[in-house]
Amino acid sequence: MVITIWIVNEILNEDDGKNHKFLIWIISRNIATLISQLNNKFSNWLDNKEKW
Repeated sequence: MVITIWIVNEILNEDDGKNHKFLIWIISRNIATLISQLNNKFSNWLDNKEKW
C-alpha cells in the first residue's frame, strides 16, 4: 500500500495526461482487490453463520 502511495505521488509530480490514466488504473486495481477481499470475507462469514 505504501508503494502505491509513493507511485501515486511520483505520477502526480510529473503532471502528464497519460500518467493520470496510469494513476486511475492503479487506484481502480486496488479498489477492485479490496472489494474482492471484502466479498470473500463476507461470503466466508455467511457460510459460517449458516453452519450455526
